[in-house]
Amino acid sequence: MPTFSEWWNWDLSFTSHAELRMEQRGVTEVDVRAMLEKATAIDPNVVEGRFMVHVRHPQKPWIVIVSRMRMPGCL
Repeated sequence: MPTFSEWWNWDLSFTSHAELRMEQRGVTEVDVRAMLEKATAIDPNVVEGRFMVHVRHPQKPWIVIVSRMRMPGCL
């Protein structure tokens, strides 16, 4: 895995919007966590404070958007 910011190892929390999108795409929280563990790159998003994490699911490139939450130490 590439070297990411110190926040990379923070706890993950999923918003209701993220859970809805995951359901629409047929992926579970376990799937997303597994994809993030094998991330290949991370880039800033056009929205400040958000990042595009490049992953694969299954064998296809995906981008997972992450952002810092208001709770310290939570992504």
